[in-house]
Amino acid sequence: MKYSLILLFVLITLFGVNRAAAMPDSIPTQPKRHIGKTLLPIVFYLPETGWAFGGLGQTSFRWQNEPQSSRPSQVILAAAYTLKRQILLYSSYQLYFKEERYRLIGELGYYRYFYPFYGIGPGTKLEDREYYRVNFPRFYNRFITRIGRGHFLGFGFKYDYFDIVHIVPGGIVDRGPWFGKKGGHALAGTISYLQDLRNHLYYPTRGRYLDLRLEGARAGWLSSESYLKAILDARIYIPLGDRAVLALQYYEAWASERTPFYYLPYISATPGIARGIRDRRYMDRHILNLQPEVRFPIYRRLYGVIFGSGTQVGKRWSRQSIKWAGGAGLRYVVDRVEQTRMRLDIAGNREGLNFYLTFNEAF
Repeated sequence: MKYSLILLFVLITLFGVNRAAAMPDSIPTQPKRHIGKTLLPIVFYLPETGWAFGGLGQTSFRWQNEPQSSRPSQVILAAAYTLKRQILLYSSYQLYFKEERYRLIGELGYYRYFYPFYGIGPGTKLEDREYYRVNFPRFYNRFITRIGRGHFLGFGFKYDYFDIVHIVPGGIVDRGPWFGKKGGHALAGTISYLQDLRNHLYYPTRGRYLDLRLEGARAGWLSSESYLKAILDARIYIPLGDRAVLALQYYEAWASERTPFYYLPYISATPGIARGIRDRRYMDRHILNLQPEVRFPIYRRLYGVIFGSGTQVGKRWSRQSIKWAGGAGLRYVVDRVEQTRMRLDIAGNREGLNFYLTFNEAF
């Protein structure tokens, strides 16, 4: 391919384990506890990493005495090492307690990596791309409590120590007037409102979801800069018949003027927006994305999707500021009970194609 992207994932084990505690005949037995596990070794090549090797695993489960109607908790672990001496250690989790009355969402990771930077705004050029190298640990936690049927409030914090260890001398990072170009650390508080009326956590076929988050840090409080960010993630799922689903997502993010450039909203396949556009290809203080996706069965555990997206970069609307992308993909149901899936997407725009292989739906 044009950008020399090779992803080779070799599947070793896909298995589920069912457990049920043995109980006397005179006492009703508890529902079976289902623990779904998926383990994958990974080998991949990217221009910015060279060859990389590692492993990825996922487990989904319910706590003791949690009913089957309660959504399962999920933990993902991943580790990789590249021949360019990069290290990627990552764990994310969504833990549900007391019949979903409480949930804990978080991430714990350490990254020795480098990121692409093209500049800020909708008019940046592909040929201006350069990389800056960073080392940083990350710890993020959000505690969410139910305040009504399908309505939740959340509080949390995020800590990063963003150590920029190398930039291109005289390059766009070095020359630019960007806040945070010398790196720094940030302890940010978060507050959020969440509405979750989906009928399933991993593969919703009807319902809606809304997540509104505010994040802020104050200079001097274990933070190098003061900044404020707001993120709105709204989704709706409409059944189309014969197990097909129309999924729609509206995503908008805003950041204050002195936000460090590495915290600015950006286009990326993570958190699931604008698949087909290169990672961090565009960033600005304001990003707005709308993407529809049609999901449909193909054969037994195999499903297909077709999707597109339009992203507004910056506050001023123009033909140049809107970025289009689209593609298609396949889904394989790894765990029929919890409906966890492996996801392969191929998507692109005018600048070429990109490939994505991971777990669960994009949104």
